[in-house]
Order: sequence, then structure tokens, then C-alpha cells
Amino acid sequence: MKNTILLLLLFSLIACQKQVTNLEPAASNDFTFQISTKQNLIDSEYYRNYSLKNYLTNGNFGIGTLNGVDGELIILDGIAYRVDYNGKVNRPELTKNIPFGNIKFFVADTTFFFSSDSLDKFKEKIQPLMKSEIAAIKVTGKFNFLKTRSVPKQPPHGKTLAEIIAVQNIFEFKNIEATLVGFYISDQLDKLNFPGFHLHSLLNDKTGGGHLLDCVFDSVQVQIDFSDGLKILF
Repeated sequence: MKNTILLLLLFSLIACQKQVTNLEPAASNDFTFQISTKQNLIDSEYYRNYSLKNYLTNGNFGIGTLNGVDGELIILDGIAYRVDYNGKVNRPELTKNIPFGNIKFFVADTTFFFSSDSLDKFKEKIQPLMKSEIAAIKVTGKFNFLKTRSVPKQPPHGKTLAEIIAVQNIFEFKNIEATLVGFYISDQLDKLNFPGFHLHSLLNDKTGGGHLLDCVFDSVQVQIDFSDGLKILF
């Protein structure tokens, strides 16, 4: 009888251990992960030895850039896309390195629909919904207008961010379907990242996109994934 009880207790402990082990990855995956910091970018540190392959192990949804600020990076459904300085979309090699970016596993906490208004009105609507210091934002649907940019690749410790943006290449699209991918960053994280909304766009036909400058919405679905916090990877 004692042996039977001991065996039952042992099986119970093993079962509990399995349950806890299975729960741990899900809990850790609700964080947003970041490469480098805001200050490093301000200091023109545009090169780091952290590969895109490693980056993608931390999430399936994100944004960033490649070494040298070489294009605008969009991570959507676990696939990395890059909008280069000429506006062309390509799939970068996984061996490429990333100097800055945010990524997480996307699971929507809030979903709603938005239509026929400006980017400023959109931000006004979702700002009060932000209940975490960082949140992932996904917007899919039809746009009357999209204005985006990409920037040229820089040498190590090259121009300042302001100087790079001054020579940005701007793209405009009308009456298209696209996805916006990005994050809201609160003022609490100002020392680590740039507060506010940082959104990149990717046209559904993969013919264009970039860092979002402006847009006019037709009808879109908005999904927000509130994050448990921010973790610096490298």
C-alpha cells in the first residue's frame, strides 16, 4: 500500500513538473524583445553582430533595420521582409545582422475596426487603449493613401539619424491593401526606445512599403497585443 501511494505521488509530481514546464515558454513569450537602444542609434552605432536568424527566434511579428540602417524591416507571420532605399521588397538572408529592432510573438488582446480617417485620428483613438508600456499593433485592410520612406545604407559611425532622414526616399501609394506592423512605446521607456507609435507598412502584393509617415484609412482591422515588458537582447 505504501509503495502504491509513493508511486501515485511520484506520478503527480512528474505531471505537475510537465505542466509548469509547458507554461514557462508561453509566459516568457509575451515580452517584447529589442536589439540595442535608442542612445546607441543616436550615437550612430549602426552595426551589431546579431543575426536575423537569431532575431526570428524571439517572435513572429516585428520591425527593425539591417546593419548600416539598410532599409526598413518588417517581420510578419515569422517572415522577414525588407524595403530597400529604392522601395523594392525582398527577403533578406538570415545571416544579415540587425543593429536595432523590436519583435514579439503576436497574440491579439484587443480587436476593432477603423475606417475613413487620418493617421492622427487613428492615434487619438488607440492612445487611451494603451494599458501597457509597450504594445504591438497590427493593422490590416484597405487604405486610400499611404506615405512611406526608406533610407540609404550607411558606413560604420556615419551620418546622424537626422542627416540620414534628410536624404530619405519617399514613396506614395493610393487605393491599396496593406498591413501596418509596429509598436507603441510609452514615455516610461524613453531611455531605451523612441516614445510614441513606430509603424512600418507592407503592401499585400509585396511590391512596396516602408517606414510609415502618413496614411488615410479606408476600412481596416486593428489588433493590439499588450506586452508584459521590454527585454534587451543584445
